[in-house]
Amino acid sequence: MSKATSAIQIVPQPGQPLGIIGLGLLGGALAERALTGGLAVLGFDLDDGRRASCQQSGGQVAASAKGWPRRWRNSNN
Repeated sequence: MSKATSAIQIVPQPGQPLGIIGLGLLGGALAERALTGGLAVLGFDLDDGRRASCQQSGGQVAASAKGWPRRWRNSNN
């Protein structure tokens, strides 16, 4: 019996960042991979250190989860 594999492909709208809420193990790795691949990232996490890490890697950070959709829309202006 063969194993079925699947891949998730995330493609943001042109000119818009990939929004990630939660920059822990999974979200942080996803953000890092997206940034390495040349995608813009807008992330949020409750932890100041995780937000700082995202920003130091080249991502943008939102001050709150509530504010990130607004920041996302405004980043395209």
